Amino acid sequence: FSHNCTNKTTKQEKMVVGRMAVMVMVMIMMMMMMMEVVECGDFIDFPWANRANKLWVPEAANLSQPLPLFVMLHGCTQDPTDFAKGTKMNTYGDDYNIFVLYPQQPSSANSNKCWNWFEPQHQVRGGSGEPSIIVSIINAVSSKYSIDDGKIYVAGLSAGAAMSAIMGCTYPDVFRGVVVGAGLEYKAATTMIGALTAMSSGGPDPIIQGQIGYKAMGSFALPLLVMVTHGTSDPTVAPINGQQVTAQYISSLDYILGNGQKSNRISQTPTTTTKGQVPSGRSFTTFDFSDSSSGEVIVKYITVTGMQHAWSGGSSSGSYTDPSGPDASLIMINFFLNSTSPNTTTTSSSSSSTTTTTTTSSSSSSSATTGSSSSTTSSSTTSTSSTSSTSGGGNTITFTSIAGEDGYVGKLAVDGYSTSICKVGNKGMYNVDDYRTILSFPVVSQGPILSAVLTITRVSSSGSLPPLWVDIKQGTFGATTTLDQMDYYGTPSAGSIGHIEIPASDGSSTSFAIPTSYLQYVGGRGRTQIMLRQDTG
Repeated sequence: FSHNCTNKTTKQEKMVVGRMAVMVMVMIMMMMMMMEVVECGDFIDFPWANRANKLWVPEAANLSQPLPLFVMLHGCTQDPTDFAKGTKMNTYGDDYNIFVLYPQQPSSANSNKCWNWFEPQHQVRGGSGEPSIIVSIINAVSSKYSIDDGKIYVAGLSAGAAMSAIMGCTYPDVFRGVVVGAGLEYKAATTMIGALTAMSSGGPDPIIQGQIGYKAMGSFALPLLVMVTHGTSDPTVAPINGQQVTAQYISSLDYILGNGQKSNRISQTPTTTTKGQVPSGRSFTTFDFSDSSSGEVIVKYITVTGMQHAWSGGSSSGSYTDPSGPDASLIMINFFLNSTSPNTTTTSSSSSSTTTTTTTSSSSSSSATTGSSSSTTSSSTTSTSSTSSTSGGGNTITFTSIAGEDGYVGKLAVDGYSTSICKVGNKGMYNVDDYRTILSFPVVSQGPILSAVLTITRVSSSGSLPPLWVDIKQGTFGATTTLDQMDYYGTPSAGSIGHIEIPASDGSSTSFAIPTSYLQYVGGRGRTQIMLRQDTG
């Protein structure tokens, strides 16, 4: 999305003829605050603890609402700027209104700039170890900016990932989520020689390490959300380490959920296993582990086929990235921000590139036939196309729908789904709601929302349809932001909130003002999704 402010260059997605244009306008009342004003999102130096740290400050930091903080720990030979480029977290920082902190590990602490995850003094809480230093940097950020203390997360790559695993076990009261990318379990080693052994063939028994991790938490033990990613061809940190850190945290969480006793609320056997494919990229498998009491996913383990030692789905502008993998940054953001409780075991997850999706969703084309049926939609398919903007308080923000998340979903498996087209209606045989369109925007609440208007522009139409029902979702209709055929059955935050007329001719538009009583669902969870569906009444 783009802002009408200075000192910022943003990516503008092009409209393509043949898609559905949707505009969401949100009026926002800006709040007066006593704090430093940053005109636009900015990547600034944040020196602390004799380290050249970097901090992404989103534009929304000017507002009164406390915002989440993601702490990103770089790998060996990297630095904060390199890791920021590779993970694309600064871009997502503005998309999701989050702070992103990049602590530096200087060469004075380790000649290769590795976090010293294998040394006992850096595996404990307090003292002068690296976990304590990292938390001191976080506290310094929180003292200057409005940070939501219930939404602080830590993620890392390689040595930074091993340190992330340590942070979750030593400061569970600080972090609500941990991401371990190509890393190792808690206390996988306590010497340099042990570290090399663990990297090549794995660490100690992860079930026992889970108990040790729980003991390290002490009275500060709280449930965490955990995500692990690992390439199946990693030559630097053997893939068994991804399995071990997953098993270790499941073991730790089992004790946390049982207040020190085995609760048996989370099993080492995944609740669900899902195969995914990045278009023109790598295949991957997601193993979700749920809390049997709440049904919520609390541990997510993703293996990326053929990926070596890298941050999955990262940008080639940074080191140790694999752009052909699923976007780990976007997955973790949605996994954490969609959690229904900041410090309990809940969440849904996301990827912009799972199961056959990832394309720009600001444009689409539509056909009057389904991909799996020869019946044409001679009576009722409207295709549409999309962009969105918000305005308020003398400041206008334009959002563009998110690549790979917009599209249509069919009622039946044979009706399919696609991010390349957006269509609404039926196949012409019966008055049945065969196709629905889902539109996804990174609209995050930045203050009291005064109004929201949905405008659609028709690209093409076959037959005739009555006005369309509008459903709204704060968050996502599915378990992830990745479009899936089952999203057809997703539960909205509010359904049938009103009708929007189908434009009279191709290229013309109609608008729908979202009723005031439903404005509470615009923003607040990183996404606002709209579902358009046929009225069959």
